[in-house]
Amino acid sequence: PYLDTGFRGASIKEIAEGLEKGLDVSCYAKMTYGWQQMREIRLGLEKRLDITVYESPLYGWQQMREIRLGMEAGIDVSSYRKLVYTANDMRKFRLQLMDDVDQAEDDFLEIEIELKNAASYDIVVSEDEMQATIRLIKTDSKPTKEEIVLALKRQGVLCGIKTDAIEKLLQQENYNQPTLVAQGALPEDGEDGWYEYFFRTEINHAPKQLEDGSYDYQNVDWFEIVEAGQKIAYYHEAGKGKNGYTITGRVLKAAKGSEKSVLAGKGFHLEADKKTYTATINGRIELSDNRLEISKLFILEEMTLATGNLEYDGAVYVRGNIGMGTKLIATGDIIVDGNVEAATIECGGSLMLRRGINASDHGHIKAEKDVIGKFFEAAHVRAGRNIQADYALNCELYAKGHINISGKNGILAGGNICAVQGLHTFHLGNRVGVHTRVQLGINEEIRKQRDDLENALKNAEEEIKILQNAREDFQQKYDPEIRNAMEVYLKIENAIYSLNNDMEFLLEEKEKMDENIKAMKNASAVITGNLYDNVQVIIDEVKWNSTPLKKVTLRKSHGRVAVFSM
Repeated sequence: PYLDTGFRGASIKEIAEGLEKGLDVSCYAKMTYGWQQMREIRLGLEKRLDITVYESPLYGWQQMREIRLGMEAGIDVSSYRKLVYTANDMRKFRLQLMDDVDQAEDDFLEIEIELKNAASYDIVVSEDEMQATIRLIKTDSKPTKEEIVLALKRQGVLCGIKTDAIEKLLQQENYNQPTLVAQGALPEDGEDGWYEYFFRTEINHAPKQLEDGSYDYQNVDWFEIVEAGQKIAYYHEAGKGKNGYTITGRVLKAAKGSEKSVLAGKGFHLEADKKTYTATINGRIELSDNRLEISKLFILEEMTLATGNLEYDGAVYVRGNIGMGTKLIATGDIIVDGNVEAATIECGGSLMLRRGINASDHGHIKAEKDVIGKFFEAAHVRAGRNIQADYALNCELYAKGHINISGKNGILAGGNICAVQGLHTFHLGNRVGVHTRVQLGINEEIRKQRDDLENALKNAEEEIKILQNAREDFQQKYDPEIRNAMEVYLKIENAIYSLNNDMEFLLEEKEKMDENIKAMKNASAVITGNLYDNVQVIIDEVKWNSTPLKKVTLRKSHGRVAVFSM
């Protein structure tokens, strides 16, 4: 509903971000706002502020920002949110008000007291005005409680007077010892806002390691399921706090607790109270940082040629087996309780095989994240992150992260193994000397990805440079009111904006790739059991053929594959 030619690309982005976070974007998705104004209103909604205080389009976005920052700091912005003030004026007012809250003015005045028995006691008020003490001096006369209270008040002590302490002092006649007779109270800041969740928020997907080093794949909690209409979260607002005071009656303002941002994600609805979150679909729920997602979950008893293939937008849970010749594709995670035969399985999340796969060299598995299974036999397995199993025989394994073959009987033998960031196994190869090829570190695929990314960055930089030159020509030739009405100029501005966003994404991807390549340079093969004959190890294209060894680590050192004993 917000795709309109009147909105620029940056405005559409602000609307989209608000929609993704479940905000009511209708209050700022208007032609009267520029994208920066939209951003300030969106940020206010995320912080649960009353955006009606500054949502007028007459405010510039810098003015909106100063009002928003003041509201976030818990100060009264009514004194400076007037349109006559510039953003710089507003900033000065905001900083001054924040300073007044933190450092109250010292306006205490000492008052000489002339009372009948004033010589029989001394009153001392602390510099911070938080305490007053009295010391009795032995004379012929003794002051009364009422006289001391009056003396305190004449010295400006108006709050926190301890009349019981004064009575006790006079009864005990404790001379020449300071006694606390007035005490201020420090402010108690408000509690920060917090979310109460009505589902398990922390589920350890990793299988539990057993005593023999292997893993229990059967008893793994992989997900939590909720139903449509179910209350899944409730937000408790930040507390206002309790003001303190000095004994002179000066109020020490408490800071209001910080509000948390609204939950971003999908599959749920924020109710009208802006606190209660309700599931809108049946499915799997998962919380990561401040993002809550409910994804559709399809449950199957089993998959065979009779049941047919399945492509599903969400997560899939198969309670039984997956038979030969079937195909299962899902955008989310896939969990299989039974055995897998020569099938094709692909998912956009992680794949969990509680038992394993025997594919007879015809099964293909691919996951964007992790692949975890009890065993892999004659299977083609590709993982965007890590592969973990108790044993793998005659497989084609490719992991962009690590491969971990666990347990005292863990065997990795036969086939082609590629673990970009490293390998950990108990046995590598086997007694009969089946040929096993292991490749670690940077490979041809990684190099091509890096080259493609660098070329994309170079092309984007060149395009931006050309467009910036064109924009400068327009700015030199035409006044703002003329060029801002020219369709060509607006297209150039939008193209620059889009390309800058592309550049940000490409730079982030390059940073991730650089980190991965750094990890690849330290890739090693750790064999905690036996390394058998007929194993070829390639690290960054440097080849090494094995001889029977025990408990060793293989890594590249000085241009060769070096062997280190444990």
